[in-house]
Amino acid sequence: MHKDTDVLIIGAGAVGLSSAFYLRRRGVSVRIVEKDYPGAGASLKNCGLICPSHFVPLSHPGVISAGLRWMLDPVSPFYVKPRPDPGLISWVMKFRRACSAEITNRSIPLLYELNAASRDLYRDIAALKMFEFDYDEKGLLMVYNTAKGREEGLAEAEIGRKLGIPIREVTADEIAGVDPNLRLKSGGAFHYATDTHLNPQKFVEGMADRIAGDGVDIVTGADVTGIDSRGGSVTGVRTTKGEFRAKEYVLAGGAWSEGIVRPLGLKMPIQPAKGYSITFPRTPEMFSTPMILSERKVAITPLGDRVRYGGTLELAGFGLSVNMRRVRAIAEAVPVYLENVRVPDFTEEDVWAGLRPCSPDGLPYVGRTRKNPNLTVAAGHAMLGITLSPVTGKLVSEIVGGEVPSIDCTLLRPDRFA
Repeated sequence: MHKDTDVLIIGAGAVGLSSAFYLRRRGVSVRIVEKDYPGAGASLKNCGLICPSHFVPLSHPGVISAGLRWMLDPVSPFYVKPRPDPGLISWVMKFRRACSAEITNRSIPLLYELNAASRDLYRDIAALKMFEFDYDEKGLLMVYNTAKGREEGLAEAEIGRKLGIPIREVTADEIAGVDPNLRLKSGGAFHYATDTHLNPQKFVEGMADRIAGDGVDIVTGADVTGIDSRGGSVTGVRTTKGEFRAKEYVLAGGAWSEGIVRPLGLKMPIQPAKGYSITFPRTPEMFSTPMILSERKVAITPLGDRVRYGGTLELAGFGLSVNMRRVRAIAEAVPVYLENVRVPDFTEEDVWAGLRPCSPDGLPYVGRTRKNPNLTVAAGHAMLGITLSPVTGKLVSEIVGGEVPSIDCTLLRPDRFA
């Protein structure tokens, strides 16, 4: 039995580390148990976008129109591998129900509030100069090259402007005014000026070192094997490194969160969604503004002397095997949009794969659980895990501290699908 702490966090991804950071600032003792190493799930090598622009949840009416075509196409941006999995079938049914205008319109203001607040917290963290993580405020370009892509971009920009986001459309001829080194083959882009980006690996590793220096005990190689409860309260967490106890528990286990708390009777549907990235050296004359190739859902982020290409959403279970057809689809999309840019040749060894934890309605789970009130959940962030890490950590610290959260978390309650 290990020495008790005030708070035990399960998971050392960006969300778990940020939760520890804000909890430690309150003076409570914190321990993290992590089955691998900090950031091992989906935090280390994603594209590092901090995006208030991503206010539309994954589940929205437009997905249904493209959904059947995409979900059964092995090289589409959003692919569901058919398999006889009751959990997947249940998740897809809930996802389909969530793809309604009513649910989407209810979620958009909250997602924007969370994204914008998290962006501001990143700015604050960068200003403290505790560690370097290449935080940069160059905005984000949503690049289109078809009439349909522009139409969809205009509709989303209209929503964004109503939320107060400064958005400017630029043509291919005007793009040099945003980034002198960028050349588009055709079409144009919507420039979301208030988006930012960072190097996710530097952030995760820097935050892990920082909180460890502040007294947070990070126990790696501690895979959770069971959770004990009594009288409605969690009493301990069993791991491959022994048993740990605390007064309060925080679940930040990413894609594995649902399985961890299933023995407690908590129904919190999450599907692991595999994404890929490939990273190469960046030449000085290359563009410096992050972008998303809208129709292909490919993200490109300059990260100092490197450039990262990433994308795809693949619901294929927990395996991390690399589907090279899907990775090649990322690379092949780039020259369709950009002049004089070609992704270098690569092999499977150059590809990173990570599992993003997706809820059916596109909103994360943040809050205490009814069945176990000393358990706070911070999971299900899908592709916004790195974006929402600081705000989630701050909310967790407020909830554990017995305060009313600074952002209304009603729509994020962990047992909303119970």
